Amino acid sequence: MKTKNQTVICEYLQSLKKVLVCKRAVKRAILDEIRMQIGEVEQRFPTLTQEDLYREIGLPEEVARGFESREDMGVIREKAKKYERNRIICCAIAFVATVAIVFTAVLITSQDDYRSDTHVNSNIEEFTS
Repeated sequence: MKTKNQTVICEYLQSLKKVLVCKRAVKRAILDEIRMQIGEVEQRFPTLTQEDLYREIGLPEEVARGFESREDMGVIREKAKKYERNRIICCAIAFVATVAIVFTAVLITSQDDYRSDTHVNSNIEEFTS
């Protein structure tokens, strides 16, 4: 169950995410930066409200407009490149795994020799002596 602070933070981040107009990786880096700032604010305010976040960090629209003019935007872009690279690597691994699974399934079903041809004879013959 989410606490009240988590709900307020989630709503703030969702509204910020909606107004950010940039690539997904850059959005993620910006949201990570804002999460760190929210963590600092949360330490000062045990019970957060939207107004506390607006006052301490800014309205989502203001934050979105102000990010391009920040001097640490280069660091954020580097983080974004890292996220994008990780996403591409994960997609490539998932693709290779999927191809391997499909190939294995096709190989197993197409191999007639793969299945055992041994039959057990359950008839017991009597030997007369």
